[in-house]
Amino acid sequence: MLPHSIYTVCRPRIPAKWTFVLGTVACLFILSGWPTLAEARFISPAKTPQDNFVLAEQMKQDVYLLQELEQREILHQQLPPVDPKQPRHVYQKALEVLAKVNRYRHIKGMGEIVIPHYPARQITPDEVYDLVLSVRDEIRLLLPEPPPQVSAPERIERHITPTDVYANLWQVSLAFDPLLGVRGFTPNDVYQQAEYIVQQIDFLRLSQNKALHLKKPEKTQGKHPNHALQAAYKLQNKIAQAQKNLWMPAPERAPEVPRRVISPTDVYDALQVVIAELQRIKYRLGVDRELPLPPLRKNKTPDDVIQLLAYAEKLLPVFGLQSALFQYDNVALDKTPNDTYLVASRILHAMEALNKARGARAEATELVLNQSIAPRHVFQITRHNLKTADLLRRELGLAATAIPHPPLREVSPNDVYQLMLRLEQELKLHFKRLSFTYSEVDIPLVENKTPQDVYRKMWQVKTQLDLLTSQHLVNTQDLWSQGVEIVRALQSIYLHLDREFVLPDEITDAGSDSTYQLNDANPRLNHAYTRLNRANKSLIKADIGSVMLQSRTLLRLVGEIKKRGGCFSPMPPDYFLPGNLNQADLYANLNLIHDELIALKPHLGIFRSDSGRYSSEQIAETGIRLQLTQSLQAGDQYSEMLQVSLLLHELEKRLKFMLMPEPL
Repeated sequence: MLPHSIYTVCRPRIPAKWTFVLGTVACLFILSGWPTLAEARFISPAKTPQDNFVLAEQMKQDVYLLQELEQREILHQQLPPVDPKQPRHVYQKALEVLAKVNRYRHIKGMGEIVIPHYPARQITPDEVYDLVLSVRDEIRLLLPEPPPQVSAPERIERHITPTDVYANLWQVSLAFDPLLGVRGFTPNDVYQQAEYIVQQIDFLRLSQNKALHLKKPEKTQGKHPNHALQAAYKLQNKIAQAQKNLWMPAPERAPEVPRRVISPTDVYDALQVVIAELQRIKYRLGVDRELPLPPLRKNKTPDDVIQLLAYAEKLLPVFGLQSALFQYDNVALDKTPNDTYLVASRILHAMEALNKARGARAEATELVLNQSIAPRHVFQITRHNLKTADLLRRELGLAATAIPHPPLREVSPNDVYQLMLRLEQELKLHFKRLSFTYSEVDIPLVENKTPQDVYRKMWQVKTQLDLLTSQHLVNTQDLWSQGVEIVRALQSIYLHLDREFVLPDEITDAGSDSTYQLNDANPRLNHAYTRLNRANKSLIKADIGSVMLQSRTLLRLVGEIKKRGGCFSPMPPDYFLPGNLNQADLYANLNLIHDELIALKPHLGIFRSDSGRYSSEQIAETGIRLQLTQSLQAGDQYSEMLQVSLLLHELEKRLKFMLMPEPL
């Protein structure tokens, strides 16, 4: 009998005659980018509606706080009865909230963020959680630093369904409307979405070998947003009929037009449902193609929107039984390293074009990989490239965007693909801010690509990003902040293992003689660190080479701890390049240490990103400071780098302590 644990990986006995067959299948998995058994020794429990409900509740409290900070009247709007919803509806509503966050940022001059398209595939609870978590993080970036404390639950003690999560997100969406005010979505924005819908329907017609152009309906005169909403609902009902003809489960019929004043924002929201339902049809047919959002037009009215939606309704195939149906196995839509390689190639082409226009050229270097590469490693380097791209926002005086958390589950090629699309769109936003254009190339399809190939391509993208930033955008504060993230990841593991984060040899009196002053000439930096004895003082150095070596030591220790925790996947290559040491590569190494600790968590049974997180005060009591004391003289980073070195030294001792036997 198997143990009653969802974390158990069963290893049944295999007859000898099946050994060759299974070996062949395993080779195919590896070649197709599937993770090996060493990468998948845990079963991650799927996220539940309760997990998403808690995030949505936190999100709602944050938006109410934002209303309060802007001295707006907090209105808790009563929702009409909500029909039963599925995870796909929750995903679509989260995208709606994210679009309003983007609009708010535009109004405040904080810089646009990337709004992902609704994917053409089945939406899983894990994907819903990842998106809702990302939206919550984006909203929290709108709050002042440090963010005020809000009372949001960590757990809901009642049965939660996707309908409850949808209703909560709907309230968040409505709560954003007063913050947008008269500068919310306009008919121009709604028209852009309607054009995108026509593009999607054109693609569906082409997939069914139907003519692409029909005569447009006559343009109405003097209509209002409520008429545009009625046209959107009429189109949605025709989509529902097409889904019914395709024998698709749970077609989404449109509600009645509300008896109140209708704004362009209401029409915008309704069109997001239409887009999501069209994506479902594409997945049902087994066809997909990335379609860019059309440019924003000017001087559009509700009449223009109504004409375009009526045209979309006319174009939409009904997929009746009397006509031939062209469909394919939608399993082929699952992303592979071939797909991610194409996106990485497009990104590299764009970056090379920008750097060439700037008169800069990267040195040609060939990355030698002596270890196997899994999708998780490609995800890590893509995530680091996204963090580097985010630094470009700061250079232009714009607010940061939320970087996705490393997933506490097995990373799939779909995860890598979505993150890579996010990076591509982020860079396109940067090009737009620079008014830079380049000639796009049609990159031919590729075959038999592996995660190693994609990793090499993303390494080249990193090289181009470093060239773009001149490796100087990373400052000491960035290094310190990443060190603090490592501290938080490590202390949550300590807590889960029921071990003290305070080391035995560090419990000393504040008045001990073994204090260490960072800078005698700067009274603000004369902080006593009672944990350092005289032998350890020599380990704390401020030159980039010494701190880089510290980071490599941490990475080696994390590798040993991963093996101790039953995680045998190989460590990815670090970013140490002899003769070219810089803070950008040190920052990349610290990112890697953090992400490798996160990769260990599921093997230990930790499946929450904030699992067991101490407060800043509690961490400070363990002997680790979380605030970087700024140097008095601008441009003098010596004292600050000493503090980074000290922080890494504290981490090194705690990593070593994890490998020591506990006293009886």
